Amino acid sequence: MHVETIFHVLLDCSFSRSCWAFSAVKQPVAGVEIEFGSWFFDLFDGCREDVVAEVAMVVKSVKHVLGQWKITKFESPNALYATGDISNSNCWRKPDTFTVKVNVNGATFEAHQKFGFDCVARNNHGKLLEAISESRWGCVPPEIAEVIGIKEALSWIKRKGWGKVVV
Repeated sequence: MHVETIFHVLLDCSFSRSCWAFSAVKQPVAGVEIEFGSWFFDLFDGCREDVVAEVAMVVKSVKHVLGQWKITKFESPNALYATGDISNSNCWRKPDTFTVKVNVNGATFEAHQKFGFDCVARNNHGKLLEAISESRWGCVPPEIAEVIGIKEALSWIKRKGWGKVVV
């Protein structure tokens, strides 16, 4: 019903206002035009330095991934996916014809005593075939979460009956 601007989605719609009210975060005054970035970083005034540093690190990471997405989307339309640094080792490359490519990622959530993994299968055109994701109870190092993800990916590949696969 409204134009989906950042301001509307995060601040102005009735659902967002309810969420912000519940969070007890100081909201901007209704009807007053604000610059979103300034408002967002003003939220962290008075926070511990480690919290502010962590937020800044997340924002930096998001900007980097957005930049990579823009490169693949607009500057190099034939490169379907890129993550991390701009280098050949971190760019998604399509597999040979009639080959499925499976990417696996593991993650840990120490505060919740959980870990998880996800697996994405794409064809040689970069089209998503299928994806799986799972979380489990336990505290494991990130490397173990990823190894468990690889193990589950191999079982998934076998169940799907995919013959030629690159992991």
